[in-house]
Amino acid sequence: MRRRMGCAMRTLKAADTPATPASSCAMSADADKADLDRAAREAVAGLKGPDGAKAAKLLELARELIKADPKRARLERLSAAITDAIENWDRDPAFAYLADVHALPAAVKSATISLAVEAAIQEHIEEIVRHLRALEPAEYELRRRSEAGRLGIRTAALDDLVQGTETEKVATGSGAALDLHDPDPWPQPVDGGALLDELAAAFRRFAILPLGADVAIVLWVLFTYLIAVFDIAPRLGISSPARRCGKTTLLNVLAHLVPRPLVASNISPAAIFRTIDAARPTLLIDEADSFARENEELRGILNSGHSRASAFVVRLVSVADDFEPRKFSTYTAMAIARIGHLPATLEDREITLALRRRLPSERIERFRREHAAALAELARRCARWAADHAEALKDADPAVPSELDDRAGDNWRPLLAIADAAGGEWQERAQAAALLLSGADVRPEGSIGVILLGDLRSIFAEREADRLGSAQICEALAAMEGRPWAEYRRGRAMSPNQLARALRPFDVSPITVQLADGANLKGYKVGDFKEAFTRYLPNPDSTRRSVKTLGPQGGSDDFQTVNGRDVDGLKNAANPNGDRGFDASTVEKPQTVEAERF
Repeated sequence: MRRRMGCAMRTLKAADTPATPASSCAMSADADKADLDRAAREAVAGLKGPDGAKAAKLLELARELIKADPKRARLERLSAAITDAIENWDRDPAFAYLADVHALPAAVKSATISLAVEAAIQEHIEEIVRHLRALEPAEYELRRRSEAGRLGIRTAALDDLVQGTETEKVATGSGAALDLHDPDPWPQPVDGGALLDELAAAFRRFAILPLGADVAIVLWVLFTYLIAVFDIAPRLGISSPARRCGKTTLLNVLAHLVPRPLVASNISPAAIFRTIDAARPTLLIDEADSFARENEELRGILNSGHSRASAFVVRLVSVADDFEPRKFSTYTAMAIARIGHLPATLEDREITLALRRRLPSERIERFRREHAAALAELARRCARWAADHAEALKDADPAVPSELDDRAGDNWRPLLAIADAAGGEWQERAQAAALLLSGADVRPEGSIGVILLGDLRSIFAEREADRLGSAQICEALAAMEGRPWAEYRRGRAMSPNQLARALRPFDVSPITVQLADGANLKGYKVGDFKEAFTRYLPNPDSTRRSVKTLGPQGGSDDFQTVNGRDVDGLKNAANPNGDRGFDASTVEKPQTVEAERF
């Protein structure tokens, strides 16, 4: 309690306190004055010593002044009131008993006044706290703000005082400290291509992955060691349509491979930016669908961390007796696992791996604790490869497929640079994976407005019309299966007015059009959409990817082309239990280390 009172007293101190013990600092050079200062402190604390009677007089005066006007329960105000009473002892009979206090040396008098003031205010606070503790919780909640204002302290500080020793009990159960670590780099140089092969084999051993996902995830693992040299931090999105698709298993494997892993199944906005700023973890978020979809503050913070230039949030922080604006970094590597989709602004900043529940015919192994040692070795080799290539990657400018939109290109740029540095077939495999996972024809369509534009383009094309009435468009939209237009608002189909409002941000407005039957109605011409279609939709004339008989991890020899480009480099990803990656001969080890594999 006394310690908390001391914190409250420090909160109460004004910026300039001429009557505080600061004047006693000038006495430190004089032994006699130091003795008198100690005597004054003892007098206030225990009303004893050579100046005990004088200190008792000041303490009683301070109590009376506070009782007469509680607003005086501030260090500066109370000190000024007592000082004024001492200086005017001979003019006011009520203060005549202060004559002997007036006669004290100036430094001793100042120190004695200050200590008496602090003791009186502490007593005043203790009395109020005792009264507040006796209140019912609801009544305390109603009075806490006004009482904190009357005392001149923050509401949170008053809460701590009222809770008393209960706060200390809570502290013993307030969670464990973060235990984050970086793997020790491997003692010998590491071959990047072989390392990536082994990482891919490790992921395919424990999870059913869609084609190209193993390429993306292993490149992202190396990126977590190299985030300091890149200005964009692509999120790794791990999604599934239902539970039991391997999302948590994938995060567990990641946690053994990335530096400073921090797995969290729930996290608040404040915890995210404070943790990132203080600890720079690789954040592995699970169950994001349960808390991130409707939390706009959380979404804004997660979005901010995508680009180093804007990866900051600003908060007011208590400093001394004031609040100062401070910025907190949100730039870190992050994987986000969830069922279903997240808001478009989050998904736009990630490379999404869409997991599916495995078939009875698909075989994987359960990830167990005994596998951790082999993964730890891979993590050490990742750390060594990253350390050896960090300087060269600072200026890397990889070729980014033109079929990727701007944001997808930004997301893949660090991974493509890493693939180029690893050499071998990884450059080709990374390019193919980027097109397969993030090409314009497979990327999420984004906002509801962009989805609407795409459907409108389809409607005009299917009807081979250059103009349509608003009612015709709304009827066609409502007839589209799997789209939101039939139940657009409160279970009702989109109306012409709602259509007009939805198109307004794209600078498209309804006009009077003459239809084929000669009727003049409100509607739209396809030419009015030319700019919006060009800006927001992929080119419909580009060659679409052709997917033949290949399943997510099937064994077909019929591989894909994406926008006319061969992705045969992904063949190796199709065999989850192939002989690539875990051949001990590919591991460059010191002789003293056992070549133990999974």
